[in-house]
Formats: sequence, C-alpha cells, structure tokens
Amino acid sequence: MRWIDTVSSDFFNRHDSTRCLRILLATCVFCLVVLGASPLMAATFAVDSTTDAVDAAPGDGACADSGGDCTLRAAIMEANALAGADEITLPAGVYTITIAGSGEDGCLTGDFDVTDTSGQLSITGAGIDATFIDANYLDRVFDNLAGVSLSVHQATVRNGGNGAWGAAFQNVNLAQLTLEDVVMTGADNYPAGAGGVRNAGGTVTMTRVTITGNTTAGYPGFTNMGYTSWPATVTMVDSSIVDNFSQDLGYVAIVNGGSNQVDTSVINLTNVTISGNTSNTPGRILIRNADGGLINLNNVTIANNPALGIEN
Repeated sequence: MRWIDTVSSDFFNRHDSTRCLRILLATCVFCLVVLGASPLMAATFAVDSTTDAVDAAPGDGACADSGGDCTLRAAIMEANALAGADEITLPAGVYTITIAGSGEDGCLTGDFDVTDTSGQLSITGAGIDATFIDANYLDRVFDNLAGVSLSVHQATVRNGGNGAWGAAFQNVNLAQLTLEDVVMTGADNYPAGAGGVRNAGGTVTMTRVTITGNTTAGYPGFTNMGYTSWPATVTMVDSSIVDNFSQDLGYVAIVNGGSNQVDTSVINLTNVTISGNTSNTPGRILIRNADGGLINLNNVTIANNPALGIEN
C-alpha cells in the first residue's frame, strides 16, 4: 500500500506541474495576442562629433562611424534603420555637411534624409545660438520623405542651396514636420525657391521659428502645396519671416497652393510678423494664395515689405 501511495503522489505532482506550465503558457499567449507586445523603446543617440561621416553599420543600434564617433549623419542613419521612435541630441557646435551628392535618399550624401515611417525622429540642439546645422550650400539641409515624422528643436538650420527646393527643409507626401525654437537662415538656392520650408502634401507646425536672411529665386519664406491625395497644412505660431530676398519670381515671402488641385492647401498664421522682405523687381507680390487655398491670419503683422500684399 505504501508503494501504491507513493506512485499516486508522484503521479499527481507531475500532473499538477504540467497543468501549471500549460496555464503559464496560455497566459503568455493571451498577453501577446490580446494585450499586444510591449512598445518598442525609443533609441537615443548622443552626437559627439561635428564631422560629417556615415554610420559604419546602420541598424546595429550603435551610432558610430568608422572611427567610432557618433556623427549627426550616423545618428540619422541608425534612426532610419531602427523601427520606432528615436531621439538625437546635438550639443553646441557647427555640424556641416561636407559629403557632396544631391538627389540621393539614403542619407549617404548631401542632405540629411529621414526615411523611417514607424516612429518620430526628434533632434534637439543646445539652442539657436549654440547648435548650427549647416548644408554648406551643397544641398538642402533636411529631406523629410513620404510618411515620416521629424521634429527639430533648439537649433539654427542654415546655408541650404545648390538649387534644392526647400533649402532648410523639404516635407512631402503625408510627412509631418515639427519645428520649435528654430532659425532658418542663409539659404542661397537659386534658381529654386522656398528658403525655409517646402511643404508638398504634408503637415508642418512651426512654433517660435524665425525664417530670415534667405536669398532664393522666389518665396524665400515657405511654400505650401496640397494635392487631392495629400492635403498640405502649415501652422505657424509666435514666429517671424523677416529680411529675406527674392531674386526673380513674383512672390516675396509665401506661396499657398499652385498644384491646380483646389481646396487642398491651408496655412494658419498666429502671432506672426512678416517684415523687411524684398525683391530685385518692384511690384512683386508678398503672399500668393492659389487654387482655392485657405490662409487664416490671427494677429499677423505685415510691415515694411516693398512688395504688394496678398494675391488671392
């Protein structure tokens, strides 16, 4: 009887252990399927070099060029290769593009291409008088490709050129661009336009932003162009467009619309100053609103611009 009791006890112990394991596995499956896997943790890259150099192994989670330094280009390449939101911190310094080659969209040459659509990339500097991101007139500075989300804070973005539309930022096809405490200046992108931002079918939000000292063929402030499948919206708050120069084209600060697709372009300006913007040709138009676009003005100061007012 004692042997039989022992066998029975072992049997039930094994049975209970198996049942507990099954319950644990079922619980894990429930958590993954019903509750979902835990969200991806944001990667943070602290740039420690002002050199312009590519990442040695994009996607390995380490921002490092061939010498082990974390450059701005290497950090963006890592962020592009990794799923989820990412953050890049830029200490005081001048980050100058020196790798020539426009028209490439992998962030290998020319402008800084942002390509990851799975989460927002946030770039934060040390202030507009401390952190400078400089295109060196080789290309525009940032190219925000279709469907991505980029935010830039506390930095001066300058010296875009080489005929690139949107000398500081290009934002296209449902992309989202957020700028806070940013200066856009020094563009010389003739024969193109949009010294600050070219928004084509995306959403741009600018807060405490200054667009100043840009020279373009036209529209040295920004352009906003919507399409039926990609409406365009620019919202600008507590900001200014001042002392820019238009060389040839007939619009001196802003263009809204122009795609011949009606009612797809919206601009919202609140507490904005537009002043001191000039052209080499008298009688130019300060702001153009086309194709049934909508411009909402709230506490906007327009002063000291030799150009005419708003063409609607």
